[in-house]
Amino acid sequence: MPMVFSFIGVLIGTYFLKSYIRVTSAVFAALLTIGISGFIKNADTERENELLTARNAVCQPEKNSGETGDIASMLDVPNSRNLEKYVTAFFDRESQRRTEMPDKLVQDFVPFDIILLNICSVSKDDIRFSRLENHPVFSKFDITFEHFNGATSYSVPASLRLLRASCGQQTEGEMYKGGRPECEILNNLSNYGFSTSVFLDHNGIYGDYLASLKSLAGLNAEPKAQELLKINFRSFDGSPIYSDAALFEQYMNTVAKRSSYGNVSFFNLITLHDGNHTEHDKRTAAYEPRLNMLLNDINVFAEKLENSRRNVLFIMIPEHGAAMQGDKMQIAKLREIPTDKVTELPVYIRFFGRPQFENQLKIQGSHSYLALSEIIMRTVTENLSLRG
Repeated sequence: MPMVFSFIGVLIGTYFLKSYIRVTSAVFAALLTIGISGFIKNADTERENELLTARNAVCQPEKNSGETGDIASMLDVPNSRNLEKYVTAFFDRESQRRTEMPDKLVQDFVPFDIILLNICSVSKDDIRFSRLENHPVFSKFDITFEHFNGATSYSVPASLRLLRASCGQQTEGEMYKGGRPECEILNNLSNYGFSTSVFLDHNGIYGDYLASLKSLAGLNAEPKAQELLKINFRSFDGSPIYSDAALFEQYMNTVAKRSSYGNVSFFNLITLHDGNHTEHDKRTAAYEPRLNMLLNDINVFAEKLENSRRNVLFIMIPEHGAAMQGDKMQIAKLREIPTDKVTELPVYIRFFGRPQFENQLKIQGSHSYLALSEIIMRTVTENLSLRG
């Protein structure tokens, strides 16, 4: 019993400290082993986290979720040996997967722009928690996914997986060993003449976020200037979080004003990150109002894109959830274990510059980043967005 109380005390302390220091998976896994080995099974080692990544990283756009949903149904007996075999087989298969890209564009190619809107800390469960499932912004999109799993619970690996989506999944350790140009969406798009723009509502320093994307994911452009942007919040470390509405307006006044097309703009927004607070109140700002404000800003942005009549492939893809409700694996706001409440993401796609789909298309089954790569590349190589 004393050990249980000690664990509870350490866990509570971890919860309050996490807004100021990064609690690593290794540290948290060590805490989990104290007094709760019967409560959480197989979640306190690096190998078991790879298993969660393998289960989460279901990037099979041509198959249904039945094959990739429940690990137990794929194993003869759910023991350590079979789990190891599953993990090994999964990553072996993923190493062979890649989006095929033709050498050149179709002869009558009609150019357009691409927006990748990468948002920190919002999952489907967080939207339900905030009671914003019916926000009007979601009706602005042509396509969504029934089940899209981001596979990870932290920002850098999430954005790495997005920007390296042209290949199958790797373990997090493998991703950090070096870049893979053949897998990098921005690099592949550059082969078709696309330039890159970067819009951040933060400075990109924490966690070596921007440096990691440059060295490991082919993000070669510098972020747009932020000096004139309004500051909405302060991060837990005191750094500014700029207005997303102002960031979207910056896009409209720069990229959207160009007479030419062929730009892919990568946005990364951390307005919803835990620990963000206002200038005069150090307490973390309430999540639901921040989410509602962000969705409102995206809604206005979408309306401006529609009114501009520019050809734009717009993809809204969060990094990971905020774990606002928690689950049996971990308490609310802890994201050390990539459970479905954290990794099941609201992903939406719209082809601006053409009539909106009469009925929103919901892609069935379980998917991940390779599906986005396929959609992007097929749109580029086959002009899918311009077909009536």
